Amino acid sequence: MHHSRRVVVTGLGLVTCLGSGVQNNWTSLLKNECGIRKLTGEDCVGPCHIAGTLPPGVLEEAVSRIMEQQASLRGLERQLDRQAMSRTSLLAIVAAHEALQQSGWLPAPNQTSPRNFATEDQASCRAGTYFSAGLEGVEEIVKSLCLTQKKGYRGMGAHVLPRTLSNMPVGHISRAWGLRGPTMSANTACASGLHSVGEAYRMIQYGEADMVVAGGCEASVLPWTLAAFSRIRALALDYNDQPKLASRPFDSQRQGFVMSEGAGALVLEAWPTPLHLLDALHRRTLDHQPLAEIVGFGRSADAYNLVSPEPTGSGAFRSMKAALDDARLHDLNQVEHINCHATSTPLGDVIELAAIAKLLEHYPRSASAPRIAINSIKGHIGHCLGAAGAVEAVYSVLAAKHARAAPNRNLEQAVTPEEVCKLGHKVGRREADNQAELLFTRTFMPTQSRVAMDSRSNTRLMVLTNSFGFGGANASILLSNWVD
Repeated sequence: MHHSRRVVVTGLGLVTCLGSGVQNNWTSLLKNECGIRKLTGEDCVGPCHIAGTLPPGVLEEAVSRIMEQQASLRGLERQLDRQAMSRTSLLAIVAAHEALQQSGWLPAPNQTSPRNFATEDQASCRAGTYFSAGLEGVEEIVKSLCLTQKKGYRGMGAHVLPRTLSNMPVGHISRAWGLRGPTMSANTACASGLHSVGEAYRMIQYGEADMVVAGGCEASVLPWTLAAFSRIRALALDYNDQPKLASRPFDSQRQGFVMSEGAGALVLEAWPTPLHLLDALHRRTLDHQPLAEIVGFGRSADAYNLVSPEPTGSGAFRSMKAALDDARLHDLNQVEHINCHATSTPLGDVIELAAIAKLLEHYPRSASAPRIAINSIKGHIGHCLGAAGAVEAVYSVLAAKHARAAPNRNLEQAVTPEEVCKLGHKVGRREADNQAELLFTRTFMPTQSRVAMDSRSNTRLMVLTNSFGFGGANASILLSNWVD
């Protein structure tokens, strides 16, 4: 067991409704832009007519570019089978490719590689994949069902099965780029992406792999899923003519979330980089600097309701506490930012704030420390379901690295202390009032502009990110800027 192994982030990849590419998304988030759009045509069969879909042509252009570059990789020329891929898998491929290029596992564009990726060497056998999706295969199942009802057996296509299995995105990534280490997929609904990153972190800590590409992907903006989430009153339904105002985490007018598609990927490595891995990486030297470090991972279960969070925030609190304890933190002095799961639902947002209030009561924070910035980027990109945690983990790495927090979009009138207190009264009025006071005096929610965080040199700047899923699954990861 290698519990003392440091785990760093060396590559990032993103594709969301804001577009493709990490830098493009980061710039748009800091500018407070929104990628949510009005749906048209056959997608509008229910009461919800908005979603965070990719801009037209973005996915096709990105995949075509990857296919061209793939042709130059010895041993991998035919390892990308586009016909066998669902839209979810294609999103995963785009995000993973960008992350693997930045990490050096794949050569940069226009760079030739002397490596034969078909070789079963030590580096490839110690390189793993942990990628997850929330609702993979819904579109293919619905389509094939309609075709078999019309044509019988002949309506069942040969590619239906590989397009529906939930572990296919991870299989495509592993196969495409010769990652022969542990390959895993998790499904904890909307916490899937962050659980994948956390479990990949554990995989490296425990010595099961030296490098893992981890993340989440989702392409479930479909009439079926929009109708299903509308039926349980989870979606914002009164903003069909104002899609960019619909997702409003922590705002008093929040109604529900906006469904989105996308993918996020992170390449995690043991640090220092093992020499056999360093030899396999392109343009990497011993003085290469990681983007960030993962210092803690926590998970918990609500054991309460299948589609509603535990009302006092106990499960979310225990998840965050587990991440802080894993990092051996005894106070919150180095935590500058909390990136929340907050999906813009009336109940979920305030419950997460109540959980943060408990955290502030449990862990001391210096009176001279700046207030902690709290945000949710779902006002910009909606809720990517199984991809959300991975997408937000990528954002959190960037926030820690650049000491910047994105604003909360559409936050006009924030949740009040009274709302948080009302939830907390279930565990005692005095305790709840104290927690609410701590929350509103030691944290703040940026609104109109990006916020600079304390970034003194050689000082840890930590960002905590949360993801919670149906079924009561909770995950939290604590990230730090890179300090050697």
